[in-house]
Amino acid sequence: KKPSCTTSFCDVQEIRRIDTPDEKDPLVGLPKLVIETHWKCHYLVFIDNDTRTNFNNILNSTIFSSSLDMKQKDEWQAHFWQGFQPMNSLSGKWAKIVSSKKKSHHRLVLNNRRMGFDTKGFTGSIDTIREIGEFVEDLLRTALCFSLESFETSPDEFVNFQDKTSRLKNLPINKLVRSGQNAFCICINLYHCLLQHSLLLSPSTPTKKSIVTFMRTHCYEIGGDVFSLAELECCVIRGHMDQGHHPKPPFVREPKKSRAHYLYALDTVDPRINFILNTGDTSKPRQVPILTTDTLEEQLTSISTRFLRANSSVDVSKRTVTLPKICEVYKNDFGSDFPSIYNYFLQFMDEENQNTWIEMINSETHGNSSISFKFHHSPDRFYSILKLLE
Repeated sequence: KKPSCTTSFCDVQEIRRIDTPDEKDPLVGLPKLVIETHWKCHYLVFIDNDTRTNFNNILNSTIFSSSLDMKQKDEWQAHFWQGFQPMNSLSGKWAKIVSSKKKSHHRLVLNNRRMGFDTKGFTGSIDTIREIGEFVEDLLRTALCFSLESFETSPDEFVNFQDKTSRLKNLPINKLVRSGQNAFCICINLYHCLLQHSLLLSPSTPTKKSIVTFMRTHCYEIGGDVFSLAELECCVIRGHMDQGHHPKPPFVREPKKSRAHYLYALDTVDPRINFILNTGDTSKPRQVPILTTDTLEEQLTSISTRFLRANSSVDVSKRTVTLPKICEVYKNDFGSDFPSIYNYFLQFMDEENQNTWIEMINSETHGNSSISFKFHHSPDRFYSILKLLE
């Protein structure tokens, strides 16, 4: 028979026994062994302890006797990245998704190096929400410190990061109080962590043609459910906000079959989310913040102010205000009529543009032509990786 999985001796990093508490063990009472490679942990189940011990001894002695020479080590280095591809091609237990061209694609669940029962859970105490928040902040900080070059010099650090993301399988996302600042910070930090993780492992930088598939297929398993970038953004973070006025790439909607994810929607409705969320396109800065509840209001305001001042302009002669494209796509987030829209954006302008804008508004009431809005074109370039906003 053809084996369903093969692993080279040179890929094996560790062989260890695993003893799982009964409440987490999917196969209670059966001895287990874990064969760790960089990209995947393989779980073996045995009928009894003696069989496991014999197998473990034989495998260890075989690997020890097959040491690599220098040529083989160079070949292993080249083979290292190829080891990620089989993980991508597995269908797993999750349903396929549909891209913009109505083609079906398998989800790429990036935090599946370890199974949930082989990772640390969360305490379930009154401080769980704080524990989760700090864990996700640390996860995002680690992700944003990686570069493509660091994979070559310290691959073990990325393996440790992969193990930490596997812990998200035990995160009780269904128990988060979705109206609080904690859940807001956790979900946006998780989204940016998944985005950076996806960019790091993507064989090429996203493009306008590929961004829909990229956003819909790259996923984390969180608390027993699976969330793509598009589902986290549209269903969870923007769940009660404007879903977009005819969004086209790089703006992406979730597939119709993903609507069940709206059950996780945050109650927070804040237009500044539009300026915080990064989709990897060059209309936003490469630098990503780590949101914390202690400084959340300050972070939202300062980042929104910098973004709008850098991407907005006022032309008095043409009585025109030019804004970022995202302000057109999600225009209902900023008000239902022009006066409320004026007032919303006015608060983020510098003093000179504020005065100019106010003069234009006042002159409009004295018979001058109305102010018109223009919007920048959608960007067609994307970042290969993101950086931490210091």
